[in-house]
Parts: sequence; C-alpha cells; structure tokens
Amino acid sequence: MAITERSYGVFHQDAAQNDQALIEIDKSRGAIKSISICNEHASTTAVVGLYLGDGTNKSYIIKDVSIPSGVSLLLDHELGFDNSSLGLFLDLSGGFPVSIIIK
Repeated sequence: MAITERSYGVFHQDAAQNDQALIEIDKSRGAIKSISICNEHASTTAVVGLYLGDGTNKSYIIKDVSIPSGVSLLLDHELGFDNSSLGLFLDLSGGFPVSIIIK
C-alpha cells in the first residue's frame, strides 16, 4: 500500500516499500524544521531510509537506520532543498506501520 498523508505533514505507512514520496517534486512545500519517524510495530525493528531525489539520483539523509519497536527517531536539523527539482522520499523495510510527522 502506498503511503497515506493523513493531514498536512502527517503520514502513515503500513507496508514495506521503497521510493515512497513524502514531498513530491513541485509541491511547493516550505522549509522543513524536523522529521519524526515512529515505529509503531509491537516487536519488530523498522529499517528506514530518507532521501532527496529527482527521479534518477538519490541523496540520502539517513540510510538503513534501524528503529526499534515503539521508538521514534527525531531528525531536528533544518532541511531546505529546491522542491522544483527534488522530492523527499522514504524507504521502509522490517517493522511497520510507521508514522512520519514533518514540520
């Protein structure tokens, strides 16, 4: 299943899948102050990657990071990128569902 945006900046992913767009190219999103990724699974570690991509190239912010069950990863370094040519994407394997909050 594809990632679901529940409201602006709040996402839910309930299956392992790569190249899921959190912010698509040309969606005019503002600067990102933080990204929180929570592994909601009761016992399995989630393995996540988060990257900027243009459809051909990937520049990873994090890659193959293990998030234990019931734990949240907070990326609180401000992130700015040219959204006219880049999007923000998620890779997920292992434990799911995960919740993602982008502020």
